[in-house]
Amino acid sequence: TEDTIEVMFEWPDGCVDERGDKIVPLTVSISRKLLKDKDPDGSSMLSAKLRFDADKAGGDHTLQTGLRMSGEGPEQDEYMSHAAIHFVFEYMKNACVVCPPELEGDDCERILDFFGFPGVKITIDANDPYAVAKTLAYKKHCMAAEKVLDIVGLIQTALLADASTEERVFIADSTESFMSQFGEQVDHVIDKYPNKGTTIIKRIGSRYSRPHMSDCFMLLGSDDKTSRAMRATVLSSILKLGGISAEWKNPSLIIKDFGEYGHDYRRERRWVLHVRLSDRPSAAGGIKRLSQLD
Repeated sequence: TEDTIEVMFEWPDGCVDERGDKIVPLTVSISRKLLKDKDPDGSSMLSAKLRFDADKAGGDHTLQTGLRMSGEGPEQDEYMSHAAIHFVFEYMKNACVVCPPELEGDDCERILDFFGFPGVKITIDANDPYAVAKTLAYKKHCMAAEKVLDIVGLIQTALLADASTEERVFIADSTESFMSQFGEQVDHVIDKYPNKGTTIIKRIGSRYSRPHMSDCFMLLGSDDKTSRAMRATVLSSILKLGGISAEWKNPSLIIKDFGEYGHDYRRERRWVLHVRLSDRPSAAGGIKRLSQLD
């Protein structure tokens, strides 16, 4: 009917479901009134697509009843599952924010943001068979979203604080220095880092900073989906500062010395951000020297 909008989602070749089969097209529908109630200013992707297709055809978007859309996802090389699209339409119809069993909380939030509904907080169903794991993962995702600008700020401040070398290393680590039996301050992670003499080496954060270094380590130091996304966001933000090159590495570092009469070092992998000043062409300069006459 004219009061119902039917949307067919299609996926390009290479998109497969959990069984490895090619994802088949999916048709979902929503009443025009429900869409208007949920998106009164017409800023959602669905409303924008209605206007775009109508303008292209020279028609009236308020009379349009069918759409074709891609099932590709928020980022490059991502695509959405049937469950993800059903979740979005359930949100538009019934304001449902409960994460379905097939999805993760952070995926639900990102999908809603992609469709034009940002800032929606997701609820994890207590009866979900993975409720505890999903809740913890979603809490970490929310914390990462809150802390990413603070972490980028810590790194930017440290970059500008010392101009003595062109290379700097920032280690995501939660250990601390300690006083040895000889009254010396010992910090194995920093002191034993390779090329220490030619590189400024710092932890991301400190015990006094906000976020605390243990928060930075938790958000950046693991290999789960949230930490991978967090590292990518931090790297992108640092590169936008301009005039630098940067990359994450994951070396095995000396963390602790267990030796009682000699050295017995324990090593663990840490995520490390390497930052270097980039070569740049010489500026034309605002002050010039007169050429000497022959």
